Amino acid sequence: MSNRILPRVFSLLLLAGTGTAQAETPIDANTAVRQALANNWNLKSASLDIERARQDVLAEEDRYPYIFGADAGVTRSESPRLTTGDNVSSSISRSYTVGSSLRRTFATGTTGEVRLQGDRFENETQQGFSGSAVGSGYGVTGRLSVTQPLMRGAGTRVGEAELRAARVSRALAERTKQRVTSALIRDVLLGYWELWYANESESIEAAALKLAQAQEKEAKERVRQGALAPADVLTFTTRVAQLEESVVSAGIGKEQRGLSLGQLMGTMTDASNLVASSAPPTSLTPASRTEIEASLRSGSVELAEAEAQVRLAKTRAEVAGEASRARLDLDGFVQTEGVSTGIPKAGARAAQMGWLTAHVGLTFETPLTSSRGNAQRNSAVLAVKIAEHNVRATRDRIASQAILAVSEQRAAERRHQLAERTLEVAKKAHAAEKERFELGQGLPITVQQAEDEVRRAQLRVARARVDMAQAEISVQHLSGRLYRTWLRR
Repeated sequence: MSNRILPRVFSLLLLAGTGTAQAETPIDANTAVRQALANNWNLKSASLDIERARQDVLAEEDRYPYIFGADAGVTRSESPRLTTGDNVSSSISRSYTVGSSLRRTFATGTTGEVRLQGDRFENETQQGFSGSAVGSGYGVTGRLSVTQPLMRGAGTRVGEAELRAARVSRALAERTKQRVTSALIRDVLLGYWELWYANESESIEAAALKLAQAQEKEAKERVRQGALAPADVLTFTTRVAQLEESVVSAGIGKEQRGLSLGQLMGTMTDASNLVASSAPPTSLTPASRTEIEASLRSGSVELAEAEAQVRLAKTRAEVAGEASRARLDLDGFVQTEGVSTGIPKAGARAAQMGWLTAHVGLTFETPLTSSRGNAQRNSAVLAVKIAEHNVRATRDRIASQAILAVSEQRAAERRHQLAERTLEVAKKAHAAEKERFELGQGLPITVQQAEDEVRRAQLRVARARVDMAQAEISVQHLSGRLYRTWLRR
């Protein structure tokens, strides 16, 4: 484990050990989302992926630059010649060459090159042990050559295929970031409302414990006054012990929810002490099925990402198997030369274009088997079909999830209404049982049961409220409204 990881692990262990003894850190939902958008590592990776895709596009836009070349060389050759009497003479030549060229390949597949070359040549003939120089001078050569593919690699359909794929990949990376952003906002808000529920649970349990401790103290006082039997105090003491366990469990649950939220926010330090300061909304209007389907068609970030993958697969399928096609190239060049005893005059003679060489030709080659190209094309077609099926599956999945989330939202809203009604009745029942006990007409266990009903009703109200908000968030994420809403902030 690295030195950077160890301190964080130790700090988390320290936080877990100290528990609620540390100061609580209140945070609202908007702040939690903003911190997550600024610090979450998955979102940063998605942003870097967009930048990488942009660089790929820039690289493909400059796929066909002008290329300057320069070369120099020395060549010495000696050739034997048979003369009269079976004698051998030698012809020796030396040349010193300096050349430069400017070449470019275009998106249509065309390759053009302009080359300028200067030569210094020396020739001499040797016979026996004597030698004599025949001649030396300078030469200048200019050549213009063009090659145009007629089959393999011909046209912008092939020449710009990688550029089109890079642009689609950039769009796909942007769609992926939108999906990751929306999913992050959803997860943060879901985690935030779970933290709020954990806070509420701890508060409800703590309030019940405080009431039970007060009742235990009051019962002990009544025992001292002779108004209550000592055995009746045990019921209150047992109640206090049970609620102490519940408070500890609620506190641990709150710490766990805080750590989970802190992980999404990218700020793990003191995350176990986070406290949700804003409550989930209760005035929510569930969307209709028609509205959901319209939103999914127009703005779903997950569906947009899947559709971008289809476009990328189709772009790559356009040129699948191109490298295995037959090659037929039309090539030609025009060349002018000039020689003289001096470089300027050799250049002037070359410029007069009095000595021209022209060439036009065809080059053909083809693989003797087509299995590789066929396999590549079939693979590309299958990749398109897979991507299209993924779009359909994604559309069906998010539509089903959205409809289910709306149903859960309506059910949670109904549960919330019923839980509030139950809470109201439970409070009245508790007040009545407490009054009966104080008048000596009730039992302690009956009062505690009424208190438990109040506590459970309070927890159900809080749970239903969280479920309503979470279902609404899920619908907004699936329809794309969650991303667009936060984009405008």
